[in-house]
Amino acid sequence: MKVIDHKDAINRRLYNNQSFVLTAIYRVSFFKRTVLPQPL
Repeated sequence: MKVIDHKDAINRRLYNNQSFVLTAIYRVSFFKRTVLPQPL
């Protein structure tokens, strides 16, 4: 049975947060590109 140490849990949480932020940025940029084709 593998014991998950504290640092591994923090790293996993940071990685999940980073992927969530990247997905949100990608969705916002895609939304701007499709709805607002002209640059602001």
